[in-house]
Amino acid sequence: MAQGLCQVRFLGEVDAYEEPGPVAVGHLVEVEIGALTTAGDEPRELVLHLHLARGTRGAELTEIVGDRLRRLGIGVVRTGGEDDPGSLWIERARYVRLRLGGGLSAVVACSEGPPTALRVLPPSAIESTATLTVSASTARVLRGRPPMRDVAALELSLAPELSAAEVASLLSEAAAKAWVGERPRGDDWRPHKMVDGAAITGVSVQVSSETQGGGDWRLEVEL
Repeated sequence: MAQGLCQVRFLGEVDAYEEPGPVAVGHLVEVEIGALTTAGDEPRELVLHLHLARGTRGAELTEIVGDRLRRLGIGVVRTGGEDDPGSLWIERARYVRLRLGGGLSAVVACSEGPPTALRVLPPSAIESTATLTVSASTARVLRGRPPMRDVAALELSLAPELSAAEVASLLSEAAAKAWVGERPRGDDWRPHKMVDGAAITGVSVQVSSETQGGGDWRLEVEL
């Protein structure tokens, strides 16, 4: 598995939502990040499964995740201010795996090239439809001229009953006209380049929901 610079932005805040019974005012999130340490090239893994109170903002989750990564010796920079959820810039990241929902979402960006795999797993505690968006920056190298840069994007509507393999199949089909990719393990998808020959210089991914609370879909990005 390779590694590179990865940007993570946690958005929104934990909202109240109705379960079978009383209204829930808290929500469990899963944040799992693997990276190499800045000294020693040692692999480290952060596993945070946290129950968050209603009103917890993405900026607060950013703060705690950044602090835990630093304690593991992983290079990370926090950007943003009080009114901005900010970002975590994770050096030498190997993977980012998130199950959010409950009002929270995230954008994960591979800043230095395409990911080696994208995987989306169905919701667990809160079933909801969702929108999967994959965006890329591209560049075509032209002899004697500056690179010709462009952008590309895919957007899929996801039903909560879809399996990871079915999501990967839909993503592969939707991408086929413009993207060159593959499904390494059947339940994930990997973009290589664009059909016109352009290289992919970076990719960002988001799973978002418009419903109250938001389904807790799981997004896995491997670098």
